[in-house]
Amino acid sequence: MKTNKLALWIFLFPALFLLAVFAFLPIVASIIMSFFRVDIQGLLHPSTIQFVGIRYYTDVLFHGSLLYKALLNTIIVLVIAMPLTIIISLVLAVMVGSKMTNEYFG
Repeated sequence: MKTNKLALWIFLFPALFLLAVFAFLPIVASIIMSFFRVDIQGLLHPSTIQFVGIRYYTDVLFHGSLLYKALLNTIIVLVIAMPLTIIISLVLAVMVGSKMTNEYFG
């Protein structure tokens, strides 16, 4: 039983490590960086980084018109792309399924 758990962790570790490095760390870093004013020079000289808090969020939510444009673009993509993706994938699945059914069972 103990060797099964060890084997489980040996096989899971590379996947969990890659998931942490390429998914979780960038998400956490971008959330932290969203509270600071960081530019390219700030990456080289950390003394130029300024804490702005939630100022960027309040600017976008209450003072900017880009929020409504972004929401409209998201809704348009959602209304057009999602149904098209579902319809195309179902049609392709039916085509492949009917070919395989006719070939192997027909």
